[in-house]
Amino acid sequence: MKKYFYIFAFLLFSITNIFAQTNTSINLEDDVYKILDYAELKGWIDPLPANKPYTQQVILKSINQIWNYEDQLTNLEADILWDYVEKYTKPSKLSNNIFHLAFNNEDEKIPFTFNYDFSLTGQISGGLYNLYARDQYGYELIPEIYFDGDFSKYISWNFDALIDVTSMPLYYLGTYYCGQDWYNTSGDYTDRYILKYINTSYLPYSYNRKWDGKIYYLSNLSTTGLEGWPTQISAGLNMTADLRSSFFDEKLILGLGRIYREIGGMDNGSSLVLNSRARAFTGLDMQANPFPFLNFTFLFGSLEYPSQSYLNTLWYPQVIYGADDAIFFQNNYTLNMVAIDLKYFYLDFGSSVVWPNRFAIGYILPLANFVEYQNHLGDYDNLQMFGDMKVRYPGLGEAWLSLFIDETELNIISNNPFYYTRDMYAYQAGIKYLLPNIPFATLSFRYTKVEPYCYTHQSLNNTPWYNHYITENYTNDGYCIGYYLDPNSDEFRLDFDLKPSSNIRFNTTYQFIRHGADYGSQQVPGSSLYSELPIFNRVNLRKYFLHDGAYEWSHILSLSAAIESHNTKFPFKIYGTIGGVFSYFTMIDSTLYDSSGKAENCNFSTPFTVVNTEEYPMTFGLVMSLGFKITL
Repeated sequence: MKKYFYIFAFLLFSITNIFAQTNTSINLEDDVYKILDYAELKGWIDPLPANKPYTQQVILKSINQIWNYEDQLTNLEADILWDYVEKYTKPSKLSNNIFHLAFNNEDEKIPFTFNYDFSLTGQISGGLYNLYARDQYGYELIPEIYFDGDFSKYISWNFDALIDVTSMPLYYLGTYYCGQDWYNTSGDYTDRYILKYINTSYLPYSYNRKWDGKIYYLSNLSTTGLEGWPTQISAGLNMTADLRSSFFDEKLILGLGRIYREIGGMDNGSSLVLNSRARAFTGLDMQANPFPFLNFTFLFGSLEYPSQSYLNTLWYPQVIYGADDAIFFQNNYTLNMVAIDLKYFYLDFGSSVVWPNRFAIGYILPLANFVEYQNHLGDYDNLQMFGDMKVRYPGLGEAWLSLFIDETELNIISNNPFYYTRDMYAYQAGIKYLLPNIPFATLSFRYTKVEPYCYTHQSLNNTPWYNHYITENYTNDGYCIGYYLDPNSDEFRLDFDLKPSSNIRFNTTYQFIRHGADYGSQQVPGSSLYSELPIFNRVNLRKYFLHDGAYEWSHILSLSAAIESHNTKFPFKIYGTIGGVFSYFTMIDSTLYDSSGKAENCNFSTPFTVVNTEEYPMTFGLVMSLGFKITL
């Protein structure tokens, strides 16, 4: 074993020195992030920043650190690590066919590399329920091209484009009251609603679509109907691109592109601030590491609007008749974060802001105080503050706390944050444990709570920059930028992850989720990303989780497995999931329910009962998904 690993370490060290110029960012869905997370928990590598994606260079250097602990590695662990080294090193020769092209000029002073790959992904998923109307299935066939390369030892790039041929029906639940229109041509106040649909082809909170923008029905190449969703066989497009550079031995990393990111996550997919499941958007990001223990992150980008016509129809009165829903979503996004990492203890804090497109130079300055700057502008924008704390014990595991403050009242004495609706925040506590004597096996648990109205914001109207509504909720392309739960929800989540060989991975997940009803006769205000606090009587609003309307209680258990090989002539991956969902609703006495959301007759002692009605039914479901990806 020892002799074997010395050979391994020598080769690895040589490879990382030859190909250290590669600054290409690695997709967040790549399995290597779990490998690095495991190595960090073991204490084999220096702690990595809570700012993803990482570059190939960072990944290879982290793997290279592990050779110092070769006495602790099993043959299986060494094989798995070597597999990833081979995956992320550039070839030294030209290969050429219609599906693949790779080139490396082998010039260490002015390196130039180019890589082109073609892949094909297909998947099908369907659900069987006790309510037969919810029995649905969906499918996708995705041809994809990928390019990447190096311009020099400092600058790398990648480009990804796909066509998603898909059909994914939706199940209609009802309408949701989201607020009042407070400006129209007659000066009257008008109630606003949105429509509520769910995707029953997949397990709840599991599907993350591949296309962006409009969806085109292949029957007539139109975008009519429920725009933005493939209710029949359709085609959608998605393109991502990234230009990334590194200087001073990775102490300064700059990036510009439209990519998926995760910032502030204490575990994979756990971030309350910018989650890996958020939609991609174009932005400029910077990461500075002046000292090993100090990291500064800055991001500035342009958010995208949801191509969903049903929002425009019922959401905003047609003040500007014939207006496209794009005019309501004209926002930018800025984030800065400072992190201190002392190996056994991690702490970060930062702020973010969603703000309408205009000239506001203070929001694009990395070291600006966004809260103070907004006060100078007149309090138009949607600001947030956040922080994370983590303690580690190498070889055993870690525990963390996260807090995201969307809006808060500072007078805690008169405004109890557990009751007062103007206190909008999300918080999370979690632990992750290394299972002994099992390579690459972890067990994690986290509890997450997203308070009512968190991630929402009052729409602007008749501002100095726009003469119509501007929506400033914490969304991009119709999806939350932060955690995947809707407002007024909490989640208990347990994950078991295992990689028994270099080609196989297993995962078991249990989720217990409670969420305020966002449709029906006892819908709870503040339970949707599109909820808005009313203009009047805000100070009278209170929140009583589970005790102020109808709530859905969901138990979700899933088993996933994947088999892959990336060192064959045609790298492939086969994956599947089988899971079950059991959900039911609780309600309070209808005489106590106040649809205005004041909850004047409710408190935390208000009784609720389990119901099974046509409006709020008890649901059992079995869902199966199967997919493949082959790179030609």
